[in-house]
Amino acid sequence: QSYRFVWYLLVVGALVAPISIYWNYRLDRELAKRVRREEAERKHRLLLEWSGRIAHVGYWNFDYVADELMLSDEVCRIFGVEAEGYQPTNRKFLDLVHPDDREQVHTRNRDAAKSDQTRFAYEYRIVRPSGETRYLSTEYDVQRDSGGKALHSAGMIQDITTRTLAEQEKARHIQDLVTAKEMAESANQVKRDFLALMSHE
Repeated sequence: QSYRFVWYLLVVGALVAPISIYWNYRLDRELAKRVRREEAERKHRLLLEWSGRIAHVGYWNFDYVADELMLSDEVCRIFGVEAEGYQPTNRKFLDLVHPDDREQVHTRNRDAAKSDQTRFAYEYRIVRPSGETRYLSTEYDVQRDSGGKALHSAGMIQDITTRTLAEQEKARHIQDLVTAKEMAESANQVKRDFLALMSHE
């Protein structure tokens, strides 16, 4: 009987071993695929964060039902707040908006939730906790249910401070040139009038 038992174990082992090898192989492949997928997702996330940091672009989304706001790390950097431990809310966001732009931003976001449109864009200023003013541009989409009720919105925020200040400086330079030209023309006209008056005398 001992031989029969040993023979039985050998037969069972011979049958189970290939199955075990196969499933171990499948498990190893699945684990390897998962590791590769997670690594690819990690690299993709890092690439998005890196490109966003270079372009000063971050993303956000807002859940109207749960009244929850989510900001990317780059948006937190743009706002001048620490991403870790920061709990964003609509109230905190509006507190960062420049006082002169706050009502406009609040009205635009409120109207966007009620509108039948889906895409919105505008520019505004914020004041960082440090006191620094930044110029921002935002563009976002609002998703609604079949009845038109806003469910959530998602979009991007770009820091356009450098571009805006350059445009303002260019506008001031052009205005200075226009003013200088007008002053020169006025001086020439005074000169012509004086010479004309002297010639009559």
